[in-house]
Amino acid sequence: MPDPGTTLEAGGVTWRTTSAGVEILRRLGDVRFETAETLEGFELLKRKPDRFWGRLRLPAGTVFMKARKIGQLRRRLRTLFRPSAMREEWCKSWWLRSKGIATPEPLCVGEVRHHGMVCENFFISRWIEDARPLRTFLEESAVKLPPEQFQSLRSLVVKSLGHLLGTLHAAGAYHWEFHDMNILVVGSPESPQFQPIDLDHLVIPNVFNESDRDWNFHQLRWYLRKPIERWGLSPRDVVRFLRAYHSADPRCARDWRALHRRLDNHLAAEPLLERPHRRQFRPA
Repeated sequence: MPDPGTTLEAGGVTWRTTSAGVEILRRLGDVRFETAETLEGFELLKRKPDRFWGRLRLPAGTVFMKARKIGQLRRRLRTLFRPSAMREEWCKSWWLRSKGIATPEPLCVGEVRHHGMVCENFFISRWIEDARPLRTFLEESAVKLPPEQFQSLRSLVVKSLGHLLGTLHAAGAYHWEFHDMNILVVGSPESPQFQPIDLDHLVIPNVFNESDRDWNFHQLRWYLRKPIERWGLSPRDVVRFLRAYHSADPRCARDWRALHRRLDNHLAAEPLLERPHRRQFRPA
């Protein structure tokens, strides 16, 4: 996978950065996991014990920053001779962009290693003003727009979801947490653009095959069930979704109807009661 940029060392962190990221690293100085939140202009968006997500306002512009700390020795050992999760996300971002699939612009990725094991890793990308997750976009639009206008927007969202999924599959990848908080909406409500995020969940197999396609559609019945049902799922939505999907990946079947029949034959009809796992998936 592509891994552009140059390597820099700063404060015990090995960074891979684009030319635009060099100035950002100068501003960060000797940043580490425990000190990042003290940076001037930093705004914490979400935190867990071993990771955080934040926004950093800099003179050159605003960036999105997330970091992960690996404390357990067993988990650190898994990183020996392997890139960190953030480094993989960096490479996946550039891979998608090389395929013409838009993602927030990656700027820097950093790793702290001890005896070859990853202890901390960082990922910094360009902040897109007014972008928001699909769920937030729909919630805001449902309040702001008249019912007829919102229904038109909802139809557009269903088509856009189908097209994005088909584009990923046509490129040879699938996102195993393809849901409304991992899809970023960019642009105006009249012509929104969808960008996948949280790319550590993006899978790029050596060969994308029909079992990968079946598995990803199986997952969607769990991940998209709630957001779609919340806004009123209809049979037309299935048609819109599959038409858009087939237009993006026409190699999947003769037409969208043939794809629909194939999925009906391979996926169980009953609603999923729990989050699906690949090892438990068996086509019907």
